[in-house]
Amino acid sequence: MFARLRHAWTPLESGANIEGVRGTMSKEHLLSIVSDNEGQVFVHADLEGVRLLMKELKHIEKGLEENECPHTHLYSESWAGWELTESKLESQENEKEQIHHLKIYGWNQEWKTKHGL
Repeated sequence: MFARLRHAWTPLESGANIEGVRGTMSKEHLLSIVSDNEGQVFVHADLEGVRLLMKELKHIEKGLEENECPHTHLYSESWAGWELTESKLESQENEKEQIHHLKIYGWNQEWKTKHGL
């Protein structure tokens, strides 16, 4: 398994902690995103998964406070990442598609206006 650290790829051993630009996370967390066929998205997270997502959002927030347009990527292991886990509720038939890449954009006022967002 490889982890993206400061936009570089570093090999990881099974059970290793992942130390990156925004802190340390265990690969034992839950942060799974699934969609249906009607435009709904379902997020399954445990405490560590919520913390990971909050750290990424805090990174976006800090960039916006500095009038930047930051973004971040979260990938599943199938897409050479570690941030997103791959699981869904078997009892929920509407959870169809596992999300393997989540890109979060932060737009400052200038670029939000330029893009008509």
